[in-house]
Amino acid sequence: MQRLIALLSILAFTIQAQVVTEQAAAQNTGALAGKEFFEPWKPTEEDSWDIKKAAHLLRRAGFGGSMTEIKIAYQNGLEWALRDLIHCERVENPMEKVLQDVEYEIGDMNVLSTLQGLWLYRMTRSMRPLEEKMTLFWHGHFATSNYKVDLPYLMFKQNKLFRENATGKFPELLQAVSKDAAMILWLDNQTNIKGNPNENFAREIFELFTLSIGNYTEKDIQESARAFTGWQVRGLNFFFNQGQHDFGEKTVFGKTGNWNGEDICDMVGLHPATAKFLSKKLLKFFVMEEPKQEYIDALAEVYLAHKGDMKEVLNVLFRSKLFYSREAYRSLVKSPIELTVGTIRLLNTRSLKNLTLPSLDKMGQQLYNPPNVKGWDGGRTWINTITLLERNNFLQKMLMEAPCRNPKKDHPIFQHIKDKEMEPKDAVDYLCKALIQDDLSDNAKKELLDYFDNEVAETESGVATEGYSRKLRRIAYIIMTSPAYQAN
Repeated sequence: MQRLIALLSILAFTIQAQVVTEQAAAQNTGALAGKEFFEPWKPTEEDSWDIKKAAHLLRRAGFGGSMTEIKIAYQNGLEWALRDLIHCERVENPMEKVLQDVEYEIGDMNVLSTLQGLWLYRMTRSMRPLEEKMTLFWHGHFATSNYKVDLPYLMFKQNKLFRENATGKFPELLQAVSKDAAMILWLDNQTNIKGNPNENFAREIFELFTLSIGNYTEKDIQESARAFTGWQVRGLNFFFNQGQHDFGEKTVFGKTGNWNGEDICDMVGLHPATAKFLSKKLLKFFVMEEPKQEYIDALAEVYLAHKGDMKEVLNVLFRSKLFYSREAYRSLVKSPIELTVGTIRLLNTRSLKNLTLPSLDKMGQQLYNPPNVKGWDGGRTWINTITLLERNNFLQKMLMEAPCRNPKKDHPIFQHIKDKEMEPKDAVDYLCKALIQDDLSDNAKKELLDYFDNEVAETESGVATEGYSRKLRRIAYIIMTSPAYQAN
């Protein structure tokens, strides 16, 4: 036991840990300067398309992949991988029809835990991972919480809206979200009426969804609030209440006219400030925690050039030199959702909402319930002494308790080791490659092998009470609590 504790202390996760080994870093480009960071990355003899880059793409543009999925992406090349990720409409997604039947015939869309479980299942089983990743991004961006809306079915409809527009044009999504029933209730536009405008909706659209602070005036908010008067909910749908709409002239951004809510959305959807605000959020979500201003400005140019078409923006982002650079590689902390969904996909376990949903709550990310209008802060805020313990507890439960989807076999990673009858060294090497693409220092790997050698020797001598299969899982657990696995 003391040996295990010592080993865990060596591999323990800290935010300041050096996640990438020298070997891994050497295979990536260094920090970039000038305008080159959004030029397409091209493989070279020194900097090739390899397993590490394939896994990096699948983690960031989705929730990671199994060793088989990573190998397929590597063998087929970057262009093939990007085509299926970004142009997901080309990819068959057979589980969608089954889920629609469950949603409308079996599931209760008025029970929040049902919705959470269904979305979690979608993320873990979808053949269109970027579609679900962008649905999660928009959920955090247009942060709407059921704790105030208190109508889970409306949250379900909003989630569907995000999925349908996941990689579409942002101005069109903004128009649709502004008429979304859950959003109208969340930001109090139900009480925004002629003669007594409620400014909450207009303020948050400017501050948190598009322009960001400093790019509008209080007068702009006041006049825009008048433009959104009468945008209400009747039943479960958007309703334009003409009797409560202010049809008078309004002056917004120095322009005077009989503006309505759609006009306001048009004014800000392709505004340069919106382009920069969204570009920063995309970079923080997909690339690095603190993007440089020059990176933000360059991506904003891409956004404006393609009129807010997210498919085009993501296409540039995911093939760029910046995305595959050393400063981007494993530079993000996995969110609870990324950790949870990625682990389920990797191990090919069942999602088990009774296990995963309480764990997500304790880790700080409850689906359909962002903490406030700003959404989740993300980044290093995901890690503290309480949440780190829960992250590790979740991994332990998934490894030791969660059943494999194929009840007749072990989880694919462990089954492969058993089928090949691997020696301890080969088993450790394989687990390091399968779980973290070998991003572990030589010293840590040696400690891991020494520990496993000792454990296997005890099993063979009859001293240990724990079987070989469980020992494999403990080795996997140690690797998965290391910096490389906890980083994205």
